[in-house]
Amino acid sequence: MTEENKVEGVDWYQKHRPRKFRDVIGQEEAIGQLSAMLKTGFPKALLLTGGSGVGKNTLGRILKNKLGCLDGNYQEEDCAAVDGAIDLVRGVKRMMPQVPLGGGVRIWLWDECQAFSRLPQAANSMLKMLEETPPFVYHFLCTTNPEKLLKAIRTRSKQVKLKELTPDGIKQVVQRIANLEQVKLSNAVLNAIAEA
Repeated sequence: MTEENKVEGVDWYQKHRPRKFRDVIGQEEAIGQLSAMLKTGFPKALLLTGGSGVGKNTLGRILKNKLGCLDGNYQEEDCAAVDGAIDLVRGVKRMMPQVPLGGGVRIWLWDECQAFSRLPQAANSMLKMLEETPPFVYHFLCTTNPEKLLKAIRTRSKQVKLKELTPDGIKQVVQRIANLEQVKLSNAVLNAIAEA
């Protein structure tokens, strides 16, 4: 977390991360798709794509609650920072058949999963893992570069594309946080933040 995201020791990014679909701004189409999937049958592998900071992990955390996944059964893996990627995927594959603690479902969110494309063995292990997913396990694959994933991984996943926020969307986000923090911002300040 960079210092720009903190004011007076407050982690604004985490404090004001949306916790429900209705709090997410600028992703109406993606939320519509996800809501429909929740009603008709959720895919075992969900591919969330879009630029950095558009809400892929945030939507993953919201979906965790919608699917009834307890905190102890939810895990986020930062694929870009993982040494021993092959061992990680193989370890998850070994854990998948275990029934989730407290019942419900188990979810793995794979952030920046395109990083595995540099390691063919890791990518192939991930593909094998997706092919052998038990009924109570879900995988959320988050990536800024879906084209770098193996085609077989992309075809086994249901893709939902997230959009970049427009300047108006950025203003809505900033205004929402200002309201929650009881801070008044002029239109000129909102416009300057959106432009920056």
